[in-house]
Amino acid sequence: MKSLISIICLIGAFSLNPFSGFTQPGKDGSLVVNTPNTIVNCYTAVVVNANSGSTTISTDNACVFECGDLIMIYQAQGATVNTTNTPLYGQVTALNSAGLYEFNYVLSNAGGVLTLQNPLTNTYSAQGKTQVIKVPQYTTLTVAPAGSIVAAPWQVAGAFKRGGLVVIHATGTVTVNGKIDASFAGFKAGAIDQNTSPGGNPQIVDFVGNDDSRSAEKGESIAGDATNYDAFGGRYGKGAIANGGGGGNAHNCGGGGGSNGNNNAVYNGQGIMCTACLGSAAWNLDPFVIATGFLANSSGGGRGGYSFAAANLNAILIGPDDNNWNGNRRNSNGGFGGYPLTNLSNSRVFLGGGGGAGDANNNANLRGGNGGGIVFIVAPIVTGVGFLEANGENALNQIALG
Repeated sequence: MKSLISIICLIGAFSLNPFSGFTQPGKDGSLVVNTPNTIVNCYTAVVVNANSGSTTISTDNACVFECGDLIMIYQAQGATVNTTNTPLYGQVTALNSAGLYEFNYVLSNAGGVLTLQNPLTNTYSAQGKTQVIKVPQYTTLTVAPAGSIVAAPWQVAGAFKRGGLVVIHATGTVTVNGKIDASFAGFKAGAIDQNTSPGGNPQIVDFVGNDDSRSAEKGESIAGDATNYDAFGGRYGKGAIANGGGGGNAHNCGGGGGSNGNNNAVYNGQGIMCTACLGSAAWNLDPFVIATGFLANSSGGGRGGYSFAAANLNAILIGPDDNNWNGNRRNSNGGFGGYPLTNLSNSRVFLGGGGGAGDANNNANLRGGNGGGIVFIVAPIVTGVGFLEANGENALNQIALG
């Protein structure tokens, strides 16, 4: 399944207590973007932990920096979560440095070790996939109707990861008549897995596990990726993990959607049970509704779909786990939707969580949807008739088998 967006526009003055001899706001002049899919940022991974108060930060030297360059330091991951095999699996117990960011100026670059103008405010972990983003400093920026600025997707960079954000600074007006877009550039979806248990087995209710025959892979999140999840009890199971969606349990349940923000509704991992949708009366027979007496209206991502049924019956009349469905009886063990993220201090920003994969066999499925990235603009005026977008990716259609 998919996840959501992060768009931040800081309108007004921008200050880092600059020393006029080093900082150069507007150094990149005026830019008009006429072509699609233009990348204006450069991304380099942080390879050594950086402590608050430090004036240096070590990178993998993937970008060319010079004195006066503006940078954004951003840590994407590193949260810790509940690891019990219960419905609470994946609940964030501590954000740690996940989502923290700050701006700074470069004084010098010696082989990827950047000397900074100002001491770091936050402490950053290299294992938390911290990166340094080179931020263009425009006087004015215009994105023409045919043009677009996009984020490089969140991707592996050796032992590290980087990308996922568009970050822009301008001393004057940013005019968007085309698009500034970080859609699908966030955390990755759970990977396709074609190993599953036979249809007709008893329900598999695992929230976490390390057996890919029992469930599919969870989506990436602020708690890490599949490799990290192995240390938290396993990368499989229907439990969401932070803002990553849970994997669908066998046999053939769908994956849960990733998440990002918080609409303040109580989270239960079931998503929103639409009352105006075609066939919505079928929700009344859902095990969650029978157990609680109400339709789910959960913050966070949506729950994955039911398991395999060999018979084509009327879901409004026959509920899940009825023997008449045959196959795996249309059990309700789809992946839970990712947990919503709350940031009351506005000191953090998060990539959208990856959708969990659906449990699969017969080469009949595709991966889940990638999360949305981040668009971060600092300018006195942002205007135009275009779009700022950072959407999560829709779940992909299953492959029809003849």
